[in-house]
Amino acid sequence: MRFRSFKPPPRRGPRLHLAALGVGLIALLLAADALARPGGGDTFSGGSSSSSGGGGGDAELLFFLIRLAFYYPQLGVPLLIIAVLYFTIKMRKRPAEAWSSQPRLAPPSRHAELEAIAKLDPDFSAIVFEDFVFRLYATAHQARSTPADLDALAPFLSPAVRAELAKRDPVGQTITDVVIGVMKPIAVQLPGDKQDGEVIVRLSFESNMSAGDRSYHVDEVWTLARAAAVRSRPPDAVRAFGCPNCGASYSSSDSQRCDHCGQVVDDGRFDWQVRELRLVQQTPLPPTQRGSVPERGGDMPTIVHPQLRARWQALCAADPALTHDRLRARTLLIYRELNAGWSELDPAKIRPFVSDGMFDYLRYWIDTFKRRQQRNVLKDMRVEKLTVVKVTRDRYYDAITARIHAVGIDYTVDAAGKTLRGSARAPRSYSEYWTLIRGATVRGAPRDEPSCPSCNAPLKISMAGTCEYCGALLTRGDFDWVLSKIEQDESYSG
Repeated sequence: MRFRSFKPPPRRGPRLHLAALGVGLIALLLAADALARPGGGDTFSGGSSSSSGGGGGDAELLFFLIRLAFYYPQLGVPLLIIAVLYFTIKMRKRPAEAWSSQPRLAPPSRHAELEAIAKLDPDFSAIVFEDFVFRLYATAHQARSTPADLDALAPFLSPAVRAELAKRDPVGQTITDVVIGVMKPIAVQLPGDKQDGEVIVRLSFESNMSAGDRSYHVDEVWTLARAAAVRSRPPDAVRAFGCPNCGASYSSSDSQRCDHCGQVVDDGRFDWQVRELRLVQQTPLPPTQRGSVPERGGDMPTIVHPQLRARWQALCAADPALTHDRLRARTLLIYRELNAGWSELDPAKIRPFVSDGMFDYLRYWIDTFKRRQQRNVLKDMRVEKLTVVKVTRDRYYDAITARIHAVGIDYTVDAAGKTLRGSARAPRSYSEYWTLIRGATVRGAPRDEPSCPSCNAPLKISMAGTCEYCGALLTRGDFDWVLSKIEQDESYSG
């Protein structure tokens, strides 16, 4: 919110003007923490957004009240005193640092249930599973307009799902720019100790996608299933949608049986298959970059996983070079480079520090800003607190989730430099949950310098995520921690 210069109203009817101003300013005071956070290309209908941002116009509000006190001391001075008391109490309620805080423990979450699949399948990785589903979701929507492309996904999409996608509006149009804002497990069903049943996972999606010159916001629910006896394939084996049995490029004369190995592979016997999908809502409106998105969740208690301390200690025991200070330094490096690349509309600066899925998400919004000839400017951004809240470990990856409290200048301008939203003067505070991942076998202190962790050359990598000097792939966590997810306070569930 941007306040214009204050001009005193006419002297006539002072009581009426004072009453109106009083009501308006009290309402403004109560709404001071509900200003927009434009970073990240808005939110997906209040869900997760993938970038940095801010919330709060405290400085401008106080400046406004000081001016009011000068012109109308009878009203302005009491309101100024109330505002100072309000912000003093607010600051005292800010979360404490790291382990010393007393945050709310996370309730049993669907993510915890997703991790429980590892009891049946020791090779299961929630991180690999989420990456697989992200790519399947985007690939399936992009294949909607071409029957042959949909049939090529037969091992992973049931006939009913393929038919549903083919008839979804806009029928026959090529779908592009599929970006997932939120993906949440909402139900996980295990067959117990039986190995002849199925594992069923129901996921809720919020996404944006384009067809021609139109953009859509989509809410939908997917249900995936696979045989309980199946063992997960390693990460490299699931990056292509080939035959889930033999791994060859999938082709089939009947959309059921692989032409190479002869096995029927469209029934979930070998890998996850989407059995059904339910479209909740599809809104043919492009995401807006104007106005203000209400800031929510900043004052919510920090959600900490019940097993955090034990898992953190186990991770540090396996890698003594990992400390909270070194993790914080790595996170701050990612934070700085992410903000710089975002503000400069330069995805190359962001590429070395984020996972492939995260990069696709951020590049989508950078391209959107470029098309609209806009830029989200982030200045003087700094992290004030970093609280580790969750540690997840599986066969392939370690993951650390931390809640960051940060503050900075955050505003959006057009090509002429006109401010469209936010403020170029008033710092705004906000908090988010960041998840960093690293290969499960990687050891060593997290790096806080922008150099290649493989060859130590100056950090310069391709859009594919490989070092231009030694060719090492840096964006899968094979060498150091990379950012894989950002979740807003109101959408994070532990």
